[in-house]
Amino acid sequence: MTARPTAQRLLRLSSRPMSTHTTAASAPAEAAAANPAHNQIMKLPDGRTLGFAEYGDPRGLKTLLYFHGYPSSRVEAKALHRLAAVHSIRVLALDRPGYGLSTPQPRRQLLDWPRDVAAFADRQGLDRFAVLGASGGGPFAVVLANRCPGLLAAATAAALRVVRWLVGTRFVEQRLDAWLELATRQARDKEARRLERDPGARPSLVVGTAEEDGRRVAERRVALLDLLVGEPFAQGPDGAVQEARILTDDDWGFRLEEVGVPIKIWHGAKDTNAPIEAIRYLADRLPRAELHEFAEDTHYTMGDHVEEAVLDLMGENNGEEKV
Repeated sequence: MTARPTAQRLLRLSSRPMSTHTTAASAPAEAAAANPAHNQIMKLPDGRTLGFAEYGDPRGLKTLLYFHGYPSSRVEAKALHRLAAVHSIRVLALDRPGYGLSTPQPRRQLLDWPRDVAAFADRQGLDRFAVLGASGGGPFAVVLANRCPGLLAAATAAALRVVRWLVGTRFVEQRLDAWLELATRQARDKEARRLERDPGARPSLVVGTAEEDGRRVAERRVALLDLLVGEPFAQGPDGAVQEARILTDDDWGFRLEEVGVPIKIWHGAKDTNAPIEAIRYLADRLPRAELHEFAEDTHYTMGDHVEEAVLDLMGENNGEEKV
């Protein structure tokens, strides 16, 4: 039985540089770091550096800006790469100040983010784009919709102020363990189907005993921390500490009722991290919010609806651009 890491252990892991040790589990993290398209920077007007990654189709007909969760980084958007490439969508994922490749911004406020995005869009020659704010990135999508509505073709967000309930919890550890549990279960199911089709086949070495699975989960957890937590904390914890303050502030500098851009919210009704009642409350206050509820989904199973959400956001499901 593998012991679960403590919050202190997670903090120590998250505050160290990404590992350079190569293992099968850590290969995806190193591959992400090695791809120049995933490690780009630009200078902002005030001299700070903005880090970003490009996924999907670099010559895509439509552009999607991806705002990562809390705490995370641009590499989170790698999950959209294949989907975006197939549908000719260019995905640009930005590191917020203090995360990944983006330099910190002293005394940062939520309302500062639209200026960075506007400068980025100008440098990239983007006239219109859609925005996807994942979990803790939701408030940053909403504030952009409030401050730069002319730039947006569409926007989607989730969690919003509910992020305050995640700060200071074991959310990162819970998310990692949920992903790992799902991956292990899927591997076992796939192996069972393979052996059922071919009873004479040799069992895969990938699926082992419970004890072996426990060791493997621990190794994969560290590798995932390298990718999902190591990169965000590459410059230390200050960016996350600062953002926790921003997200839990009672005053974001604007009222949700002021946001005139259409906002799509996708949420699982069984999400215990962000209760659906709170999401409904928020949707009621965003004048043009469109809430998509999934009755049987949790925070961890909403990934099954990513393709549907992205294609709807980009106007692919009905052939029309969402304005």
